[in-house]
Amino acid sequence: MDAFLILQRKFRSIQRFHKTAWDSFSEVKRKIETGEAPFEPPPFDPEYDDTEPPFTEEWTEADEFQNVVGQAAITLLHSALKDYLDDFLERDGLTATAEKYFSRRRNDKTKKGESWFHHYLAFLSDAYGVDWANSVVSAEQIEEINLARNDLQHGQSAYNLSRYRTELHKLKFPSGLFVGDFEKRHPTFTGEISVTRETFHAAVERIEEFCRFVESYSRLVYSGGEMP
Repeated sequence: MDAFLILQRKFRSIQRFHKTAWDSFSEVKRKIETGEAPFEPPPFDPEYDDTEPPFTEEWTEADEFQNVVGQAAITLLHSALKDYLDDFLERDGLTATAEKYFSRRRNDKTKKGESWFHHYLAFLSDAYGVDWANSVVSAEQIEEINLARNDLQHGQSAYNLSRYRTELHKLKFPSGLFVGDFEKRHPTFTGEISVTRETFHAAVERIEEFCRFVESYSRLVYSGGEMP
């Protein structure tokens, strides 16, 4: 089983999903901005005193939907990462060993608060001798994506469909990948998980490069001895 090839195929599918959905809402915004059907501006009415441009609500909704598409894609990327790490261990025949290791770590009070990702990092370090300092993409950069996914699944929503970063997320990554331009200019506002086209592709590149580093290790490196 080529776990990395499967990961890459999933990523290409997620990228196609993101582009198709994103572009459809970009087209809605473009038609509104250029006054194309079905968003032709209404005839001028001197009695009508609304100062907002026509179809402002529709444009705002399309803009929000683009962010929601990005948020959904981040969740899919997170699932693909978890699948890859599981497939990697299964390929090397270490699934059962890893599960025992994870169980011990979850029950270790000194490791309280660790995420599933930190469990995998520790196992790969112990089992394969992985030195994460040698990875082009740091574990912290991947953890930022994991935090975003957690907030998307369990975080707060406001009056719209987007989700918002938790205080932990804000504290750890105050100027992180998912902080929008508006919030960078006005740090006390929003906290929305902003997923632009650029940040989505940056997340793909981060995870793919991280997994490429993991892929450079194999059971040939594994000693087969008793796990710590």
